[in-house]
Amino acid sequence: MWIKCNDKMPEDMIPVIALYLGCWPGRGNSGITEANAVDGEWENLPDNVVIVGWMPIPDTKHLPIAECYASLNLNATPSRFLGSIQTGDLPDISECIFEGDYSEIK
Repeated sequence: MWIKCNDKMPEDMIPVIALYLGCWPGRGNSGITEANAVDGEWENLPDNVVIVGWMPIPDTKHLPIAECYASLNLNATPSRFLGSIQTGDLPDISECIFEGDYSEIK
């Protein structure tokens, strides 16, 4: 569930899922992103972008690893699949988001 920034801000330096409004260069107009705040202020936002809501990153350890991981050609296994986002104009182009150690990528 989304939390309004006017009601409550996340703890300092704790990554959260943030809902932003405005044009973020390279990401487009409005959407979601990972963000963190310090002293009640969001960090590293472009001009004309405002975060209006946030939610904790959900625990996904109980979910299976997505099939798209198999095509990444990695030597490391991600610890959690965090989700996927559309990264192109076509609905079949997406990017998988993982948490883990990728120090041994081929």
